Amino acid sequence: MDTNPSPRAPDQLLAVERILGFVLLFVGFIPVLLSLSSPVFEVGIAPFLMFLAGIILTVHSVFSHWSRWIIIGIAVLLDIAILLRGEVDLWHKQVLFLIAAIGGIYAYVSTDKKKES
Repeated sequence: MDTNPSPRAPDQLLAVERILGFVLLFVGFIPVLLSLSSPVFEVGIAPFLMFLAGIILTVHSVFSHWSRWIIIGIAVLLDIAILLRGEVDLWHKQVLFLIAAIGGIYAYVSTDKKKES
């Protein structure tokens, strides 16, 4: 009797990474957006870490170009910097908003997709 679960196909794993990355992007971005519009709504570092983790998962699952490793490396370095600093200022929130806007525009106009095998 075989008790080992069957491994998932790579396409299924990429789809799961893509969905999880989008959820982390969304859940991390909404509190930051609300805190930009209202000074009463304060956020810690958790939304930033979730947003950057979403960037890492989404970039890894969507793009196949070598530059994805540069984007992943920058996101990891930003995660480490936020963890070491331990606090978030207003300009950090504004930079995150601009990164999200530029990344969304790039993802919308980009034609680079994973090749079907």
